[in-house]
Amino acid sequence: SSDVCSSDLAVVLRHGPDPVRAVFSPDGSNVLTMSGNYGTNGAAIWEAATGRRRFVFPHGPVIFDANFDPTGRWVVTGGSDYCARVWDAQTGRELLPPLRHDHANDGPGYGNIFDARFSPDAQRIVTTGEDQEIRLWAVSDHRLLLPPLRCDERAHCSLFSPDGTRLAVAGLRASVLLDGRTLARIASLSTNREWVHVLQFSRDGRRIAIAASTRSSRARRNFFRRLAPTKLMMRFWRTTLL
Repeated sequence: SSDVCSSDLAVVLRHGPDPVRAVFSPDGSNVLTMSGNYGTNGAAIWEAATGRRRFVFPHGPVIFDANFDPTGRWVVTGGSDYCARVWDAQTGRELLPPLRHDHANDGPGYGNIFDARFSPDAQRIVTTGEDQEIRLWAVSDHRLLLPPLRCDERAHCSLFSPDGTRLAVAGLRASVLLDGRTLARIASLSTNREWVHVLQFSRDGRRIAIAASTRSSRARRNFFRRLAPTKLMMRFWRTTLL
């Protein structure tokens, strides 16, 4: 449409320092923004048409991830308080008790939740973090569906396939493809020399793309250190053959 092709600025969302994500709700009526800066606005919901901020989700002091559920009714956030939290996207009210990783006493930052997202049917939530565990939760009663899956490295990114049967998880030195319901390992998607930045399934779920770079071992040990990668690469896997 002409609105999409126009270069005119529609609205400005004044989130605050260091906004790191902005995503539309499934129906396009709202925008979810997130800041990774300590003590700032965290995550907020805005009206897409007007740019009016509706509310802020009080999950602090640092939020590492924020995502809508497939219906746009709920939002899940992952923070530095060792918890993922589920919110009503229409009211900003917290809906469930915190989905807590158990390692709050294992040292500063050990329980940071780097990634939290819903399954395509909105019945499950996967959380990953600094404690090197992948956890799968039931939305209906906020219980763990399976014992936590322990990884060799902390995981910072996860993604369900469109049908929810597969789960791709990226760590600082490796990525794996798991069964989306049992967390059984299906295949390795990268080597221990690659730092995976982005995972993306094709719409039919039959392929997965990975954007990765090679970095020094020192840089890989520090998730927040921004150093120029020595090599960038894209990999495409056919999931039906894995």
